[in-house]
Amino acid sequence: MIENDLYNDYLKNLTSGQRAKLSDAVNGLLKEGIPVPELYEELIRRSLYQVGELWEKNQVSVATEHMATAMTEGLLNQIYPQLARQDSNNKTALICSVEGEPHQVGAKMVCDILEILINL
Repeated sequence: MIENDLYNDYLKNLTSGQRAKLSDAVNGLLKEGIPVPELYEELIRRSLYQVGELWEKNQVSVATEHMATAMTEGLLNQIYPQLARQDSNNKTALICSVEGEPHQVGAKMVCDILEILINL
């Protein structure tokens, strides 16, 4: 379980553009053995939802929301090579969003989790 202090620091760094600190936090959690699904759910999804709520309340700008999303996509790309993968097992999944939905972070997270689950 990811501690509240770590989550709060992560959220603060996410909304202030501290990319290196975000990367350090994610790397540290992975080194501690936090499973990727837990990291995605308790840190990444939770923080992006919080940023969205802050934007809805006009407490952060749309630019901050876009920055947080872009930095998160970078973190997902950083995590991806560490996923346990094997050769193809001939299973296929199609992950997409509805027309007009510009966000892709959630779909990428689902794809990553499916890759983990397929190789169990």
